[in-house]
Amino acid sequence: MSWQYGQPRALHNRRSSGQGRPLAAMTAAVLGAVQKPFVEQGFKELLRSMENVPGDIDWGAFQAGVARYGAQEFVHPREDYPVLAREGRVVLRDAGGEGTPVVLVPSMVNRGYVLDLYPGQSLVGYLRAQGFKVLLVDWGDPGERCSEFGVRCSDEAVSPEQFVDPLRVPTGERQGMASPPPNSEFRIPNSAFDAPLGLEEVIVRRLEPLLRVAADKFGPVGLVGYCMGGLLALAAAVRLGPEVVGKLALAATPWDFQQTASAAHMQQGRVMLEPWVGGMQVLPGEVMAQYFWMLDPWGPIRRVMAYGREADAERLKFLTVLEDWLADGLGLDGPVAGEMLFDWYADNRALKGEWMVGGKAIRPGDLAVPLWVCITQKDMLVPTASSLPLIGQARGAQVVMADTGHVGLVCGRKAERAFYGPLAGWLKG
Repeated sequence: MSWQYGQPRALHNRRSSGQGRPLAAMTAAVLGAVQKPFVEQGFKELLRSMENVPGDIDWGAFQAGVARYGAQEFVHPREDYPVLAREGRVVLRDAGGEGTPVVLVPSMVNRGYVLDLYPGQSLVGYLRAQGFKVLLVDWGDPGERCSEFGVRCSDEAVSPEQFVDPLRVPTGERQGMASPPPNSEFRIPNSAFDAPLGLEEVIVRRLEPLLRVAADKFGPVGLVGYCMGGLLALAAAVRLGPEVVGKLALAATPWDFQQTASAAHMQQGRVMLEPWVGGMQVLPGEVMAQYFWMLDPWGPIRRVMAYGREADAERLKFLTVLEDWLADGLGLDGPVAGEMLFDWYADNRALKGEWMVGGKAIRPGDLAVPLWVCITQKDMLVPTASSLPLIGQARGAQVVMADTGHVGLVCGRKAERAFYGPLAGWLKG
């Protein structure tokens, strides 16, 4: 699930790869995940660009950081929040608290536990302490398959007593299902795993029903979308209205994709990329992770150098958990990836008012609920200019400018001042 570690054994034994997870086998990951000439050419160009090493790069400090990370024994346990409702593989988790309901919608590209990363640097924990009922959207893992649980997949109708949901089976008991008898009647409908999904299925058939459950149980919710999750939350809020969504908050959410570096890349590589992505059920998490790395190849190296120099023991634990999250990739449904890369980034349909969900154009101006927008000012993935048009197209949006980067907004040192506090204050008001 996206709210849990995806690779627990690797996290418990970082030495197994021989080097730190965030930078381990970067070249092998991107070239091995997709055997396509355009990727090889892109990587060659990247290597050429790295010939001019910035003056602050210290390879000895980098190697020390990698070795230090590899030697870490600390693993922060994830809270296994109970499931309140389920639609296919997508679930709504109850993170506790009392008061006004708030639903957090993370991106589908990374694991959602970045919103609950570490004590003191957790949006979930902060909102709960501020008197909110916190609910979490868990997108699940599109890479999960029935075979991983030792049961047969079938699209045939199954009775309730025949249906076995492996996501409800404790991990320790799944081992007993690893090799079922050849004629075993343990069967799971392929639809239970929802792969592959498109954006419309994600919003209309997964997210919206879960929001209705939350509103029926707790009243109209405050909906908070982060990154890509912001676009999904916006679409749901436009379609559902104030009976379900009382307020909408968007953080580090792109709208004018032409202002991102990725737009030009998708336009230039579309001829080769689109057929390849279109033929995939699941886009491997390694592909997106290595693409993000190529956007800023020196950034991760500087981060690992800083990791090696960190003197505060508690801070080092947090940085270790952050590195684990950065390395813990999540696959993306092929149709979702295609729509995101080409409809949003290449064609900029959201800004143009041409993004349709369930027959309805998704336009910020059609929102019937209060809107709060947090715009990051040091964000490589979602530049300020990409988020600003949300304000222009919406009516009466309240805006907060955060002097953080993309990930720092939700779990960095400035997160409470720049994001948590202003968000909680607005939700209460």
